[in-house]
Amino acid sequence: MGFSDFPLAGRVFAGDACAFPGHREMLAFLDAFAEESGVAAHVRLRAEVLRVRLLGQEQGERWVVAWRGEDGEVAEEVFDAVVVCNGHWTVPQVAKIRGIDNWRGKQMHSHNYRVPEPFRDQVILHCLLESCSLKDFICSSLPLSVQNVVVVGMGTSGVDIALEISHVAKEVHIASRYSEDRLGKVELCKNVWIQTEVDCIQDDGKIRFTDGSAVAADIILYCTGYHYHFPFLDLDGLTVDDNRVGPLYNHVFPPKYAPNLSFVGLPAKTVIFQTLEMESKWVAAVLSGRTTLPGEEDMMAAVREHYRQMEEAGKPKRHTHVIMPKWEEHLNWLADQVGEPRLQAARLEMLEKAFRCAWSLDEGYRDRWEQEDNSATSAP
Repeated sequence: MGFSDFPLAGRVFAGDACAFPGHREMLAFLDAFAEESGVAAHVRLRAEVLRVRLLGQEQGERWVVAWRGEDGEVAEEVFDAVVVCNGHWTVPQVAKIRGIDNWRGKQMHSHNYRVPEPFRDQVILHCLLESCSLKDFICSSLPLSVQNVVVVGMGTSGVDIALEISHVAKEVHIASRYSEDRLGKVELCKNVWIQTEVDCIQDDGKIRFTDGSAVAADIILYCTGYHYHFPFLDLDGLTVDDNRVGPLYNHVFPPKYAPNLSFVGLPAKTVIFQTLEMESKWVAAVLSGRTTLPGEEDMMAAVREHYRQMEEAGKPKRHTHVIMPKWEEHLNWLADQVGEPRLQAARLEMLEKAFRCAWSLDEGYRDRWEQEDNSATSAP
């Protein structure tokens, strides 16, 4: 998760130098990087971007950015290029469950999760979800005895959060459409079960799964990802359709507006930090003239080929920016664009091992990894 010129290895953040840093360590790492790299001095905090529009061909394709500060005043500035870097971890995507209107329990999205302690039998700050949009989250503090939790989604967030709250909750049930080969009690956990996809909320209030089984629960915790959301962009030919942002050449450049409009941070299920760095370097290299992009038609042809391969493989449109299992190929392609070294064999082995461990539901791998790492380091 470190950057090539600012690695995590050998540094101690928030008092912890472990191989698998937690929330606090990563925040401290990012704060340190922002300060030491000089990035922090160039960031306008609490500035809301309202609109990004193209001035037009006669103006040399410059961009007008309208933004609002804390004082409520709106200002406009003109720039040569715009890079959209707001990522895709802000607007929760929530599964539509049949009968949810009859649900009397609580609902929460992983976006609002911070620590497992609130899931103990005590007062909890909870979020009532009345629709799928972020603005409809209504927060309140009420006494709530949380014992049984259904986690919807078995991605990295779902697995991590399920394991964390399993130490304080009575039962944790992970529901996923991709769990058929792992159903039942998790052997390594005393109170975690893997279930099939949620089918509906029964009349008796229990959560029923697609295999016909049902459980009583106090809270539904959605770990179902996010919507790509760019309310400040309104450009002809650039759309977000079923979570496909497009058309984009290799997830970064829209052919019609390249190179002066680009996106960084859209890929999912990949090595995020390294992908962010490589995409940023590619954009910088293109804007500075150190490398060039193919022509608009060639980029569009590449986009159409990507869509064709997805359709042929039976992948849904919403997975357009999901890189796995081709994350190695994608990172190496980006490295080639900017003249960076390709992934080394040792690093590939480590990343593949980490990916396998992350979905193993075995918390002990972290300790074993530390022991193996220390043994390898101290070996003659």
